[in-house]
Amino acid sequence: MSTERQLLEVAERSYPPPPRAFDALVRTRRRRERNRRTATTVLALVLAAGAAWLAVHGFLGPSAAPRPGSKVPSGLGPEAASHLGLAWYGSIGGVSAPPVVADGMVFAGTSDRRLYAFSAGCGSNGRPCAPAWTGTVGGGIQYSSPAVGGGLVLVGAGDGVLYAFPQSCGSDGATCRPRWTFRAGASLADSSPLVRGDVAYVAADRVYAVALATGKLLWTGPGRALTSTFGMTAPAASGGSVFVATVEGALEALPESCGVTRCRPSWTASLGATPTSQPVVADGLVYVGAGRRLYAFADT
Repeated sequence: MSTERQLLEVAERSYPPPPRAFDALVRTRRRRERNRRTATTVLALVLAAGAAWLAVHGFLGPSAAPRPGSKVPSGLGPEAASHLGLAWYGSIGGVSAPPVVADGMVFAGTSDRRLYAFSAGCGSNGRPCAPAWTGTVGGGIQYSSPAVGGGLVLVGAGDGVLYAFPQSCGSDGATCRPRWTFRAGASLADSSPLVRGDVAYVAADRVYAVALATGKLLWTGPGRALTSTFGMTAPAASGGSVFVATVEGALEALPESCGVTRCRPSWTASLGATPTSQPVVADGLVYVGAGRRLYAFADT
């Protein structure tokens, strides 16, 4: 027997372990494990509560909430919306159609025969803001919302002319001239233009397709009167087709790539009543209201 083993046996006889020492050791280890699990659970609850608080109040706390006149986050969730305040306002003529926002600019057509362009961030603290530029047209703009594309702002007016102004044509209240104009056969005060690629579409007595860069006529649809109440003459387009509603109670589709000057519909649906809305295309269906019905057409 080695000397080390003998010494251990002597120590064990001289200092016997207390009664039930093993059971006490087991209980101690169990208590430590239970405390560790409790601490882990409490830490997880604290972290979860902190994450929830940050989701509601933001990483910088309530002091980061926007004050009246300050810049508001683009998301405009419930928390941000509850702190909205007037940033700026511009004095213009009567506005009936929704303005259009594009590339940091706001465009609005008015009944005083003008197109106004404002910088979206042109003011703060509720102060008045002057337009960056204005364009004069030959007729009132009622329910025609501007359209933006190809560096141009398009708007229809009551004189039956589609006006195309350079999107960045001036600043400091400049008066701008249109790059080109196109005359339709009827008023465009209620018709919002549509830009698709390098072509602009507008509807009045018929559908007109014009080159976006030059305003040159590409083709027209058949001479049918289109619904013209509250901007309902605005066409819709999807999948290579342009859709319009007529006062005769029809929904028509014309090919965007029509190869002739006078384009004929590739598809027509009878609605049985005068349409009461402009067509809308979404998720492969074409919707239009007529009479007391909402119609949805799909590829069959």
